[in-house]
Amino acid sequence: MEELVELLNHIHGKRRNKKYWRLLVGYWLNIYTAVLYDRWFSLLKLTVEQKKLIINSNSLEMAEFATNNTEDFIAKASESSSWNDSLFALLAKRFFINDIELVDINSTFRSDIPKNYSEIVDKNRYLKKLVRIIVSQIKKRDRFFFYQTYLSHKSLIELELKLSQCPFPNLVFSEVITSRFDPGMRSWKIPLASAHDQFSKLARELLPYFIPRSYLEGFQDLNKVAQSMPWPKEPKAIFTSISHFTDEIFKFWTAEKLENGTRLIIGEHGGMGVGLFNGCHAYELTIADSYLSSGWVDIKKNSIIPIGNLRTFGKKVFPNEDGNALLVCTSMPRYSFDIRSMPISGQIVEYFEDQIKFLEALPIKLKDQITVRLYPVDYGWKTREQFLERHPQIRFDNLKESMFDSAKRHRLFIGTYAATTYLDMLSLNFPTVVFWNPHFWEIKDEAKHVFSTLKKAGIFHDTPESAALQVAHIWDKIPEWWNSLTVQNARQLFCSTYSTLPSDMLKKIENIILQK
Repeated sequence: MEELVELLNHIHGKRRNKKYWRLLVGYWLNIYTAVLYDRWFSLLKLTVEQKKLIINSNSLEMAEFATNNTEDFIAKASESSSWNDSLFALLAKRFFINDIELVDINSTFRSDIPKNYSEIVDKNRYLKKLVRIIVSQIKKRDRFFFYQTYLSHKSLIELELKLSQCPFPNLVFSEVITSRFDPGMRSWKIPLASAHDQFSKLARELLPYFIPRSYLEGFQDLNKVAQSMPWPKEPKAIFTSISHFTDEIFKFWTAEKLENGTRLIIGEHGGMGVGLFNGCHAYELTIADSYLSSGWVDIKKNSIIPIGNLRTFGKKVFPNEDGNALLVCTSMPRYSFDIRSMPISGQIVEYFEDQIKFLEALPIKLKDQITVRLYPVDYGWKTREQFLERHPQIRFDNLKESMFDSAKRHRLFIGTYAATTYLDMLSLNFPTVVFWNPHFWEIKDEAKHVFSTLKKAGIFHDTPESAALQVAHIWDKIPEWWNSLTVQNARQLFCSTYSTLPSDMLKKIENIILQK
């Protein structure tokens, strides 16, 4: 990052600080490093073990590695076989040419660069322009900007009124600015003096070819569009929970405001206090002036403030004692794109198998009383088909309604991964059983005691079979089990640290926003 700041300032004729560039390119740099290391290390490990390897070498040009933006890079790196084939081939040619056989085949890769990007027409551009004008007049003098915070509309209205602002909703603008690849803007190099090993050297050598066009060719146009957004001119603080990752317009607009002293407040998007490591979380902690956690603290980072669960504040979800159990699943792409304490890439196959094992361990009478809520994105795993092949009677949840609305029709929530959903249901005091493989879902040492307590109460399980036995045991007496002293003490202990719901949450957020 240090080296990039100087280079990007020179390329664009700017004098921006590290915080500015870290907000713009930091998340991509994190993902790029993780992707490159995974592919490079995979090849290295195979050659060290002297495994015979043949790689399909597509005729992908270097220009195609430079995706349009960070979101596009993640999509290509995590889901495109052709893109990854070409990356493996590129690395093989540079470092393993004597160990790996390359075979040319017809490329199936389709460029994401339009043939004539200037002809892209937004049919709603006039309506958007009108909306921008209206919103701008209402909100341009606001001192504080709220954008995709996870707070409910009701809570946002209340918060804005407390801050003497008109509670007009900030509309989400998901515009994509596309630019053409220009090799002339990529004829620079990162000095290799600070590269201490082969991978560090490789990452620096390839970075000019991989950095998204948004930060080079499209920089000026994107920045111009971002500064034309109908958002406050001189906000004192900006509060978001997710837009700092891949929303380029938001990032460009925010980066300019931070240069002038605006504070960036980031709300936790779920489960960051429990997991042992997470690349995207490491990034967001480096850019936040204040990070609002769901209840946990870190004595090494003063910027982390335990505020409570933003997603469930103000919500009430009660179980239907005659309903099914809701089994909530996750998924991950075929190719890894971040370093996290969760199943990555092909490890997700074992995660899916655990869900099948759970169903198989249930008594026959309960097998048809489970509703499976699949992850909205399948990533090509054909999860639904896998469930139906092993359990033809299985029911699937309607993904058009929220998880909270769906839960109201069920008697029990069954969580299967260490992230957002189980935190939310525990904070809402909804009957919950969770299970996952601790080999994949590693947790922090300081969280192990709390999970041990959840395990003794029958809430947490580290095998699908154990979870199935628990569900069978409590099925006809869930309210009695859930409201028992042991279970409620364990739930409250967990929530007091990792998913609190203080009644004065909005007041706490207001005080943080008003800090100078």
